[in-house]
Amino acid sequence: MTDFKVGDYIVDFENIYHIYDEKDGFFFYHHLEGDKATSTSSLPKGNLVKSGFRHLQTKEEIKEFITELKK
Repeated sequence: MTDFKVGDYIVDFENIYHIYDEKDGFFFYHHLEGDKATSTSSLPKGNLVKSGFRHLQTKEEIKEFITELKK
């Protein structure tokens, strides 16, 4: 299973989404700039990674990436 949970922000290749609910093995999410009432999507928990979603990078990961770029 994945380490995603309700409240997480996830990203695909260009958009940021917010996971706002979990029910019956599905995560429910919406576009960060959208409204839950108009742009809700769902995906089985086991397919979230397969669909290309990932967590946002942390500040530490970004700093490490920039350090590696300088080398």
